[in-house]
Amino acid sequence: QFWLKPFAQPTRRCHMTACRSCCSAVVLLVASALGTWEAFLQWELRAATLERPPTHLPEPLTFDGASLSHEQFVREFVQRREPVKVRLADADVDVWNASWMLEHCGDTKLDLMSKATKTVLEDLPWPAWFTKAVELVFTVLLRRWTSLQAELDHHMDVKLSDYAAEMAQPVPGGPAGFSLGLPLVMQRMFPPELLAFMEVFARPRYLSDQLVANVCPEALHSFRVPKLLLPNWAHLAAGRVVPQPSLFWGKAQSQSYPLHRDKWDGAYDFAMIMLRGKKRYALFRPEEGRHLARIPAIANAEVFQANPFVPDVVATPGLRDVAGWKGEVSAGEILYVPTGLIHQFENYDFEEATVALKWSYLGHEHVEACRGLSDDSEAACAEALGVGAPGPSERGPTAIQAAAEQQELLARLG
Repeated sequence: QFWLKPFAQPTRRCHMTACRSCCSAVVLLVASALGTWEAFLQWELRAATLERPPTHLPEPLTFDGASLSHEQFVREFVQRREPVKVRLADADVDVWNASWMLEHCGDTKLDLMSKATKTVLEDLPWPAWFTKAVELVFTVLLRRWTSLQAELDHHMDVKLSDYAAEMAQPVPGGPAGFSLGLPLVMQRMFPPELLAFMEVFARPRYLSDQLVANVCPEALHSFRVPKLLLPNWAHLAAGRVVPQPSLFWGKAQSQSYPLHRDKWDGAYDFAMIMLRGKKRYALFRPEEGRHLARIPAIANAEVFQANPFVPDVVATPGLRDVAGWKGEVSAGEILYVPTGLIHQFENYDFEEATVALKWSYLGHEHVEACRGLSDDSEAACAEALGVGAPGPSERGPTAIQAAAEQQELLARLG
C-alpha cells in the first residue's frame, strides 16, 4: 500500500476522465441515432406523400346571398344534409365593435375552455408519473415551467378586457400553419391523445362557443338572426327557446377542438357567420370516420387523430381515401353545417383576430306538429302554425327579439 499510494489519485482521475468520455460518446451516439431516425421519418413522410397524396377535398357549393332563397336552401341543402357557403350582402352582416363590447362587458369573467374539453383532459387514462413526464416535455416546448393544473387554471376565470388585449398582440412566428414543434420521432412515439392534449395548451387561448348571453347580454340587442335561417324550427322542435347565438373570438392558429363529431343528444345544425377575419375548415360525413383514425382513449368524446390541414399520410393513411369538404370562410360569409358531420375549424387570419357567431338551426321536419299535415312542405307547416318570416326588404330580428317571438309562439301553441 505504501508503494501504491502515490499512484492511487492519478488512477481515480483517469477513471473519471474515461467515464466522462464514455458518457459523452454515448450521448453523441444516441443523438446521432435519433437524428438518423428523424431524417428517415421525414424522408418516409415525403416519399409516402409523393407516392400517394391525401385526397383532394373540394369546397362546398358557394352562392351569393341574393341568388339563394330560403326555400332553395331548405330543399337543396337542409333536407339533403349538404353544407353550403353563402356570401352575404354588407347590410346583412352584423358590425363587430370590440370597443363597445368592452365598454359594456369588459369586467365579465369567462372560461376559455369548454367543460367537455376540461373533462376529457382530467379523465385521460394516464398514471401520475406519466403526467409528470408529459409536463416536463411541455415545459420545454412552452419555454416556461408549467403543469396540467396550471394550464387549466390559465384558461379559467379570464377577464374579457384582458383577453381583448391579448387578441391585439401578433401571433408569435408570423403567418404559418400551427405546429407543436415536436420532431417526428416524438410524434410517432407519443400516443395520439397526448398530442391532442398538448395541442390544446400550445395553441393561443380562445374564446369559443360561448353564448353571447354569458359574454355580454347587451349585445343580444344588436346581433341579428340571418334571414337565410328564417323560419328557424329549432325552438319548436326542442319545445323551448334555444339560447343563441354563440360567440367565437380568437387569433390565428386558435381552435376550439381537434377534428371531432358532436355526440350529445339534441344536437342542431349550425350556421357560422363571419364578422371579422377568416377560418379554415374541414367537414366529413359520419361514415368517413373510419378513415380518420378515431382516438379510442378519449372515450367520452368522438375525437380523431387525422389533421386535414396538415395531413400525415403515414400516421393517418386514411386521408388518402376520405371524402369530404375543405375550404375557408371569410368575413361577410356564412357556412351552414348539418348536424352529425365530423368537423374542424381553425382561425386563419394573421392580420386581425377572427370573430364569428354560431346560430343553431333545424328544419321543419323535426317539428312533431308538422308531420301530421297532408302537405309536408315548410310553407304548409308555417301557415298551419302561424310561423312568419321577414319580407324581402326586411332584416332578420335581433337575437333578443327572436327569443321573445319564439317564447310567444311556444306559449300560443301550448
